[in-house]
Amino acid sequence: GGGGPMPTWAIILIVVIVVIAIICICISVSSEDEGVSVEKTEGGGFSRTLSYSGTIPCYLCLCKVSNSAWDSGEHRKKCAYTNQRELLSFPQPYESFCPNCHEKLSLWPAKGNPFYCDQCPFDPRSVLKRSTGQNRLNCFLCD
Repeated sequence: GGGGPMPTWAIILIVVIVVIAIICICISVSSEDEGVSVEKTEGGGFSRTLSYSGTIPCYLCLCKVSNSAWDSGEHRKKCAYTNQRELLSFPQPYESFCPNCHEKLSLWPAKGNPFYCDQCPFDPRSVLKRSTGQNRLNCFLCD
């Protein structure tokens, strides 16, 4: 019994399968914004999600939120309503107002992920800062 050389179609099929496998591996390894993740949800539980748009941490409820829900303001409206007691407890000690809604800015507590200061002098704007409870004025709904 022996066989002769491998048929050309079989060689082509093997090469195509290997190339497709390599492409799939490269895509899954190189994509930072896509992937399966397990994370804390707004209800306090955990969920496994497949994300294509990336996430941003909400600095009020501390949940991960899709960029689209953050950018549209959808999450901030729901979160502000859910956490209104906490949000209303933040002091507003300065005569500083939101340029969008003209509401008085709140002094954010030492809570949440680091942030970029929008109104700092040019050089420190690109440096992440931790909220100390004294260094962040914020309008949560408009951020």
